[in-house]
Amino acid sequence: MASIKKDIFNLLAVSVAIICCQKRTADTPAANAADKEKATLPATPTCYAAVSGNDTIRLQLITTDSLATGKLEYKLFEKDRNQGTIQGHFVGDTLFAAYTFQSEGVQSVREVAFLRQGNKLVEGFGEVAEKDGIMLFTNRGQLQFASVVLEKGPCAGEAAFSVRGMVDDIERGKDGYMAFIKATDGKMYQAVISRVNMAGNSTYQQLNLGDSITVYGDTTGLGHTISIKVNRIEKQ
Repeated sequence: MASIKKDIFNLLAVSVAIICCQKRTADTPAANAADKEKATLPATPTCYAAVSGNDTIRLQLITTDSLATGKLEYKLFEKDRNQGTIQGHFVGDTLFAAYTFQSEGVQSVREVAFLRQGNKLVEGFGEVAEKDGIMLFTNRGQLQFASVVLEKGPCAGEAAFSVRGMVDDIERGKDGYMAFIKATDGKMYQAVISRVNMAGNSTYQQLNLGDSITVYGDTTGLGHTISIKVNRIEKQ
């Protein structure tokens, strides 16, 4: 049992050492007052997601200096959904964390890694080995970061996402359509517009190529192109 705990908290060893050092050096009234004021501020999470076809990965992350905690969820097509918490630290731009999760009623722990690249987190993959019931990377230096990219986006419960731009393409469907919007910053967005999602909303309308609009809604897919489930449209 002691060995299991050692493996889990070994992921946090560097960060804990840094914090202890900071506490020893911050022993002045001014420093203590600043720490007290900082402690009263609510921790604000940063959310990331990757959606590809029927696969979805979501990460809600709270960072304090190099320490990181949060929630992680994998919903992969034809595989068991698993979700849980992460706790770890950044080494440079790479987050190493222990992911404690539930899958089919069984709790497991494995090491995860994400490389920070601007507003994106790229998941790392490599060989793993089980040690006392915990899956750990055998060599962090040989991790590959490429295929799974999580992009920063709004967290659940935040104000609706909005985009202003011009309709560049349209794909019609049975109960609505998909509009591809070229935003004022040049980025492309995919707007899912349906009567079901906008039931009771008088702003539902058929858009045409070249229309200048602003759409509001929740992001349902964050990959190379952000997908927005539209609940309001404003035409310029």
